[in-house]
Amino acid sequence: MFKKNKPTLPLDIVPPSGLFVKAPGGQVWYVKAGGRYSVSDIHLASWGVTPVSITNTALLLVPERGKIGFRDGTVCQDFGDGRMYLISDSKKRLIANPAVYEALGGDKVCHSVPSEYLRVHAEGDSID
Repeated sequence: MFKKNKPTLPLDIVPPSGLFVKAPGGQVWYVKAGGRYSVSDIHLASWGVTPVSITNTALLLVPERGKIGFRDGTVCQDFGDGRMYLISDSKKRLIANPAVYEALGGDKVCHSVPSEYLRVHAEGDSID
């Protein structure tokens, strides 16, 4: 149905909700409910997706609304203070019990990140 050898053209229409898009300058955005949210490379890695290329013309049709952080279920360690967090309902929840950390996968799934990238998330209840 679609030819695989043809070069991919950037999307030149208003992107649908739920799509990660990449502008010609390299900035990545998440489109949701008629708005776009900037996504850093560190945050994008937690989502495990490849953004779709988009034209600047199409991108400008979607108003900027803010930033998006880590995907729910991501376990992060703050570079600054060494605290561990689970991202849940878009909030960072302090993992106060080492047994919980191990049950979530421990070092195998933990992303070490600078404090500034965790500030995108509001503080949630700690996990004891």
